[in-house]
Amino acid sequence: MDIFNIVWPVLAIFMVGFIAQRLLNIELAPLSTFSIYLLVPFLAFRTFYQEGINAEIVYYASFVGALCLLLVLISYCFSYFWYKDKEKHYGFILSSAFMNNGNFGVPLVLAIFGEQALNIAVMLMVLQQLLMSSVGVYFAAKGSSMEAAGGQNVIWKVLKLPLLYVALLGFIFNSTSITLPGELRAELIR
Repeated sequence: MDIFNIVWPVLAIFMVGFIAQRLLNIELAPLSTFSIYLLVPFLAFRTFYQEGINAEIVYYASFVGALCLLLVLISYCFSYFWYKDKEKHYGFILSSAFMNNGNFGVPLVLAIFGEQALNIAVMLMVLQQLLMSSVGVYFAAKGSSMEAAGGQNVIWKVLKLPLLYVALLGFIFNSTSITLPGELRAELIR
């Protein structure tokens, strides 16, 4: 019965989203853009503003980076032999090497392990999003028609995402002890 209490909130979120999509015919592109360009960058800023960079973050970043590299290498080898089509090749790499650990992972960690583990789950999610916003976007652009237009378009696509810059800004604010105005700081630390 405990497993039901843990998994039920995640399934409930999924079901509400599925039903809302069916009934309201929600356009996903603006919602996705809002998340990529605003919500996740704010979360990244908050994480690095509160935590800074310490041995724990370096350990998690090393683990997430090594795991991503290993998954990219394995999926690249498999897809190289299975898919001759460029789109399928890079699509396989993206779907195999990059996980969605935020939408379901963070609520699940909160339900199972409580508030103590929430910061670690958010940190791992932000690190994974940093990889997805750089390496993942690179592979997505390589598999699209943009790559045919030139390598600069691929690099530009990666550089125009705000997540990397905002995470760096959060770290700079933390390491230089720059404090934000009262109410904004209180909201971030909450």
